[in-house]
Amino acid sequence: MKLVTYIVDTQPANASQLSALANHSGFQAVVFPSAQQFAMAFRQLDRGVAIIDMHVPDYPSLDLIALLKREGYHHLPIGSSDDSSVRLGVEAMRAGAVNYLHRPLRSEEVSSALHEAYLSLVQIETGDSRRLKAAAQIKLLTGRQKEILRGLMAGERNNTMSTRLGLSQRTIEAYRKSMMERLGAASVAEAVRIGLDGGV
Repeated sequence: MKLVTYIVDTQPANASQLSALANHSGFQAVVFPSAQQFAMAFRQLDRGVAIIDMHVPDYPSLDLIALLKREGYHHLPIGSSDDSSVRLGVEAMRAGAVNYLHRPLRSEEVSSALHEAYLSLVQIETGDSRRLKAAAQIKLLTGRQKEILRGLMAGERNNTMSTRLGLSQRTIEAYRKSMMERLGAASVAEAVRIGLDGGV
């Protein structure tokens, strides 16, 4: 994943300072002088960290932060402002910001905020990849194999599933074995994890 930060700030001086600090921290900085422009474009952008000025005039900053949260946090928002009020920072965090920066900005604070957000992005990307893989694995199962997996996820033993499904224990064991093979699961715990990740 590239280290990218999107700076949403209508003030050229603020945007320039943030760009320099982001570059110094190893991030590629892309400036959006319009919050509305970023709101329309972010779905087509690479994942990254968005530093959003809380006083952009063309789009409510809290609404933009909340929008990024609703969209699945593919662009983690950080609020920024020269307002020393704690209230605004709290509102930004409640809306979904993962951090909040007060101006004047310090290099170490910006670097720390960006790298913490990047680690969160890596975790999100890893989780998304795992869920997609699990969903593909689940699609390989027959309806009966899915029933056996659901039983395992519910903590049922073979004899309980046998009674519930009206099948012999030997048949349950055969379905269970074939289900594990199709999932590529080496243990029940792994099969359950795949089921959870795949939304069974």
